Amino acid sequence: MQILVVGLVAMSAAVLTVGGPAGAATSTPAVQPTPAVSMSLPAPTTTATAAQRHASSTHFTIGTWDKILPTGQLAWLPTSGVPFDTDYGYATGTGPGTKSDAHSATLLAFAQRAQLLGALPVITYFRMNGNYWGSTSNPAACLATCTQGDTAKRNLDHLNDPSFMQNYFTGLVDTLRTFDASYTGQAVLHVEPDLSAYGQMLSLDRARCATDCVNGVGPDNPAGVRAAVASSGIKELSGFPNTMQGFYSAVLYLRDRFAPRVSLAYHVSNWATARTGTVTGNNDVSNNITSSTVAVDAAALGQRVASFAALNGASTTDVTRPGPKTSRYDLLFNDVLDADAGYYSKVRGTDGYWWDTENIDLPNFARWETYLGAITAATGLSANVWQVPLGNTIYKVENNTTGHYQDNKLQYFFDHLPELKAIGVTGVMFGSGYTSTNPGDSQNDLPDNSTTVCTTLGSHSQTPQCPTLSASLTDDDGGYFRQRALTYFLNPLPLS
Repeated sequence: MQILVVGLVAMSAAVLTVGGPAGAATSTPAVQPTPAVSMSLPAPTTTATAAQRHASSTHFTIGTWDKILPTGQLAWLPTSGVPFDTDYGYATGTGPGTKSDAHSATLLAFAQRAQLLGALPVITYFRMNGNYWGSTSNPAACLATCTQGDTAKRNLDHLNDPSFMQNYFTGLVDTLRTFDASYTGQAVLHVEPDLSAYGQMLSLDRARCATDCVNGVGPDNPAGVRAAVASSGIKELSGFPNTMQGFYSAVLYLRDRFAPRVSLAYHVSNWATARTGTVTGNNDVSNNITSSTVAVDAAALGQRVASFAALNGASTTDVTRPGPKTSRYDLLFNDVLDADAGYYSKVRGTDGYWWDTENIDLPNFARWETYLGAITAATGLSANVWQVPLGNTIYKVENNTTGHYQDNKLQYFFDHLPELKAIGVTGVMFGSGYTSTNPGDSQNDLPDNSTTVCTTLGSHSQTPQCPTLSASLTDDDGGYFRQRALTYFLNPLPLS
């Protein structure tokens, strides 16, 4: 993922491994969860209503990631010349409540600038993974997992830490109140990508989940994953259970109370029922739709993820949830990969993230479509595909060097948009993380057309894909994304 540390004045980029190889284990004393003091939230000031929440597009939407400059300006969208429908950025930082954490003023500036350029602002609210909380940067309660590479366990440790969660919820309320008071347009808050998948994955792995799971509750149930909701000390949340189900309901409650105009997106991941990212390396990725070469019932896996999502409030069918009555999540987000497949081949030494465009070998696009289509059908919610890698096999500048890695997902998606529409997808947002290909000239280098790197990956027939075009634009991908998007908007795909 491309992680932006969002502050009042400046931002920097950082890299996070999600569901990837585990880091080396180190000896770290456990940090115990800290009880939270009792507190009350400020009174709501909203005059907005839920009826103002979401203005759906009449056509299939295409969006982009953008870098927020230290001045608060956007880097790519204003210069792209493309009338993108959506623009997304990350809200993250050093940890909830710390000095350099995400600030609502910067998020507001991002939304306002995207709106002025005609794009719907999408804020990926990615805060659960921080290693600290509070104004004094206290270590979060990572039970020896923060430095051992188990991102799933780290997130659940945080979710189960009362003081961490008090800072998390108050920061969320501050963002919602800021948007309600100072932003009048549509906006989407994308809630914690990966978190629900971590919860579902560890609900199947009780030894690894340990004290973050509830004894006696079966797998594939968010009521069996602990979360500090009532125990966060926030009086207004005292009626919600201390479970992951309670967390997702509490987020809905806070949105309904403080900013009902803001749409909430719930994230569904392709590896939620797999076993990945363990410190011991004892992984079983058979159920990982993104990378597994094992034939699985993708529709059945999608049904399981949809049932987990519905229990968290991501369904058009009413599911009884404990605690005060709330609304539901408005749409789903899904991501196909956090970096270009060429990055994984060149840097990580694995070719397993290339998808077969002929849909014969695994992994492939058809299996993913079956999986995601089962989720949208079961939940009744439409999906947006988020942070799709930008690499291509068309331009010579895509030579598998830093920032210029190859992939075939952008090409396939633009060539098969009706397929995506048929499975309940209503839009795609492009822009991967790590040191992969990003929009515009993120590498600040000149086009290098001097070499041609061919690949037979991503094709059952192993047909060589050899870039033939020389780039004249300084875009890191040679300008392919820009050109495909411009062409698309001349005749966008209707949704009706």
